[in-house]
Amino acid sequence: KGNDCSIGDGHVTISCETKSATISSLIKINWSRPEKIGSIYDFIAIYEKSSLNDKPFIYKYANNENEKSPNSGVIELQLPSVVGNYQIRYIDAFTRETIAVAENIIEVHLPCPKNCSGHGNCQIDTCICDREWTAREDCSAKVGVTELSVTPTGMSVPTNKKITVTYKRPEGS
Repeated sequence: KGNDCSIGDGHVTISCETKSATISSLIKINWSRPEKIGSIYDFIAIYEKSSLNDKPFIYKYANNENEKSPNSGVIELQLPSVVGNYQIRYIDAFTRETIAVAENIIEVHLPCPKNCSGHGNCQIDTCICDREWTAREDCSAKVGVTELSVTPTGMSVPTNKKITVTYKRPEGS
């Protein structure tokens, strides 16, 4: 069935803008059904993409007692803490049949290490570092070379003079 499925005299719809998110994130799901269709016990749930309707990760009832319309609303559900591909379904409480499926499959992934240290963008658990920062896993080191200097210069060996070696590394190295 699609994301806008016929049932009785109308359509039940669910939608979610999220296509990719980190584990345990909250997502918003919009839902609606025609008047006198469904029940307050119907529910919207997150399922592993290929699982049966008897194993939801989490669900909420499709009712809106506090809203003007008991036939539409927005709910928040927390994504599983397991990496994978998930589907959102509107389920008939009595038959356990899928009435509607959100169009998007949600890819749940791990967060980026140290949130890319503030020097990059997270793209599905991998940091894409800003230009001046290394491709180190967490973008924590600045690109550059270590500067090295030795004083005094021009000495002959052996000597009993003190030699000082100084160095400066790029930030984060």
